[in-house]
Amino acid sequence: MLVSLAATFSLLVAVVTGVLSWAADANVPRAVLYGGGAFVVWMTLSVSLCSAMGWLDRPTRRP
Repeated sequence: MLVSLAATFSLLVAVVTGVLSWAADANVPRAVLYGGGAFVVWMTLSVSLCSAMGWLDRPTRRP
């Protein structure tokens, strides 16, 4: 669940980054590359943070 939420937020960040980049210089391929880079960076940061907080760990079974 958390990974899909991180992917959704990463997609939102990528779209905003791409649109802002396109509005700045009106070069579509560059805007797509900026958006893709923002997606990768934000997704990596989100999953790393969730992992560091222990939110992605499986709960252990107690006997």
